[in-house]
Amino acid sequence: MANPSQWVPTGSYNLPFNDNPNDPYDTLAATKRMLTAAGVGTNSPNHAMASKGFLLSDVANTGTPAAYKLPFGDIVKGQLVAHQKGLQTCAANLAKTTGLSPGVMDTCKSILAHYATMAP
Repeated sequence: MANPSQWVPTGSYNLPFNDNPNDPYDTLAATKRMLTAAGVGTNSPNHAMASKGFLLSDVANTGTPAAYKLPFGDIVKGQLVAHQKGLQTCAANLAKTTGLSPGVMDTCKSILAHYATMAP
């Protein structure tokens, strides 16, 4: 049985930035790559690794794929990166997200703003 959800901003401010406009971004594929790399859904998930490429994580249920929302990262050449197109998609989806406290929303916006300063 799952614990009551505790959604918190967990996206990293320190990922390498992929600003190649020719690199496509597939949200579902990127999510799968990040969660697989972090072992989410196995007996030994690495929440710290998994959460870096998502704006929000349910810290009460970190072992399940449903605990990670609003992806902006991807695994590119074996490395977790913040993806420019992923950030754009994430920002659009954050604007439609409801039920977050003002503090959580502000932190999510801060993470997106940080990477926006790196965009060409």
